[in-house]
Formats: sequence, structure tokens, C-alpha cells
Amino acid sequence: MHLLKKFFPSFNKITFKNPKKTKILIYDYAGSDVIIDSMLYNLEYSIFPARLEFFYISPQILFRMAKKIFGFDFQYLKEIKSYVYKAYLLSYVEYINPKIVITYVDNDFTFQWLSKEYNNAEFFAIQNGTRITSCLTAPDSKGFIKKISMPHFVCFGQNDVDNYRKFGHEIGDPICLGSLRAGYYQDVIKKNPAQVIFDVCIISQGTYPVNGILHEDWMKNDQIILGMMMEYIKKNNKHVVIALRTSTNEEYEYFFEMFGEKVTIVRQNENDGYSTYKTMDCSEVIITNHSTAGFEAFGWGKKVLFCNFTGDAIYEVFNQDLFSVKSMDYYLFEKKLNGLLKMDQNEFIESTKEQRKYVMSYIPELPVHVYMRNIIENLIREVY
Repeated sequence: MHLLKKFFPSFNKITFKNPKKTKILIYDYAGSDVIIDSMLYNLEYSIFPARLEFFYISPQILFRMAKKIFGFDFQYLKEIKSYVYKAYLLSYVEYINPKIVITYVDNDFTFQWLSKEYNNAEFFAIQNGTRITSCLTAPDSKGFIKKISMPHFVCFGQNDVDNYRKFGHEIGDPICLGSLRAGYYQDVIKKNPAQVIFDVCIISQGTYPVNGILHEDWMKNDQIILGMMMEYIKKNNKHVVIALRTSTNEEYEYFFEMFGEKVTIVRQNENDGYSTYKTMDCSEVIITNHSTAGFEAFGWGKKVLFCNFTGDAIYEVFNQDLFSVKSMDYYLFEKKLNGLLKMDQNEFIESTKEQRKYVMSYIPELPVHVYMRNIIENLIREVY
């Protein structure tokens, strides 16, 4: 076995041992850190490596896989790879025999498939990001909308439930409690009330033109925002901060070349993952296109100006004149931004109460991690 791994590196991903049996299974390492820290402390759990980081190929799992592969109804050879992986996934979960399966990657189609195929556990998908219309209308190989199905969907707000159902997706049990990470920040990470030291916080959405870009219209939108902010800084004596998406030099240098020392630039702290929240918390007004961080701050009551200059309705999450702007009119942008800066915080909270609850619910007494911890403890208690 040692020689095989030496000459065939892919064997390093394989073990012939069985995975650890636990009552709690996390699907995918992505986002598992916040799940573990916030709700699984002092509990035993396993993590399924959903991105092919590692394989458990024990006799027990291989036997289960063989039975499932022969039971699948596939018509084309190109489907074999997908069905072999699904057979492996289902066999792995059957061997683990969990009572609850949790993921922070709510838009994973394989997790959704598994939640329908495996009936001996409760499946909870925790929303990790904003789902604009284009996310909900992704086509399958035949050109139809890929159908999403989630038994328990812990989501940002009723807005997400309405949008999923609008496009024919199945949401069995929507739980509108807001963001897991943002709620955990407010409840646990944040030690003291934040002091406002910045007038305006610009959220970088990673659309700076370095190493290519997936969405050209996002980049153009952000460049318009940045252009307007450059003009705004010239005309207004305000303290502006930019919360970077990454810790890379490329992103930092892009914004420094544009603004120089006229703004404060905060890199993403990859050690704790909460630097953007801390920066927003210390700012009077936040500017974004449709970043999840902007909606999270909006949910807990921060003033946010949402700017969509793409002209494309798929980026419209909601329409509210008080805190959104769509026209590429600098004077309108300046007027709305100054209006939010001058607005009393309590007035903003009261006037946006219903909209914030609809888009990004935030209940200080019952954040997502507290709700999920109660669910987990009850399910485990039923087992023993």
C-alpha cells in the first residue's frame, strides 16, 4: 500500500478503513468551521468530504455501493461517474447512520438529492449567501430550471422562501432566522457595542479586474459605485473605509491605486472571518450592490445603500426608495447617501422594520446557532 501511494499519488486520498460513526454529520468542509464553533462544541460529529478530498473504500462501503449502482436507472455511459459518486455518498451516509445531516452549502444539488434519497436522518441546509434570481433559474442539461429540494431550509428571510417557490423549487420546512455567521458574530464574537468611526463603508465583492472575473456586469456595477465614491470623497469630508473580500495584495493594491490614502482599506482577516462584520459595525452607512454581508448588516439594523446600476432585474432583491438606487445619476446617489448619513438611527430601524425582517431576519433572542443547537440536542436525546 505504501508503494502504491508513492507511485500513484491519488491513492493518498484513499483509505480502506471505515469512517467514524456519529449521530451528527456535516456535509462538506466548506463552512464547517462556523457550524462546529457555534453549535457542535463538546459534541461528536463527522464531516463528509464532498469535494473529493478523501475516500473511504472499505469492504462494507464497497458492498453497499455495488448494490446501489446496479439498482440505478441510467441510460448513458457519461452518467456512470455521477452515479458512482452518488452510490458512494449514499453508502457512506448509510454506514455512518447519522440522525442529523447539516450543511452550510445550501445550494449544493448533491446534498439536496441525498436529502430525498436517505430517509433515516433529518437534513438541514443553512443558507450561506444571497440567492439572486439567476441563482434560482440555473438550467439543467435539457434547458429546464434545476429543481431545488430542501426538507429543512434555515434561510435569511421569507424573501428567499417566496423566490424559491416562485420558480417551482420545493422548500418543505422554511426556518427564517437570518444568517448563521452574522448571528454568531452578534451573539458571541462581538464583545462590546461597536463605536462608529467611519462615515461610509464600501464592501468589496471581489469583482476587481484581477485574474479574470466570472460576472462582467458585477464588475461594471462596482466600478460605477467606486467612480461615484471617488467623486463623493472629493466633494465631502467623510471618513471612508473599504472592507476587502480577501487578504491578497492584488485586491489591496487595486483599491490603493484608485483611492490612495483618502480611504482606509481593511483586508479580510482569514484567521477569524469576521473582519468585514467588524468594519461594517464601525460604519454609519454601508454601500454595496447585493453582497451577503450588506444584507446581514441591514438585518441587524445598519444603514445600507444598495446600488444596482446593471439595468438587469435579476440583481433586484427588493425595491425600496429609501435605501436603494438604480439610476446612474451621481447627484441622486449623493443625495441618498447624505440622507442616510443624517438620518436618525432609530428612525431608520423603525422605517425599515418590515423590509429587514422579510429580507434578512435577525432575532437576538434566537439566532440560528442557538436554534440549531436545540434541534441537535433534541434529536440526539431521542436516540439515547
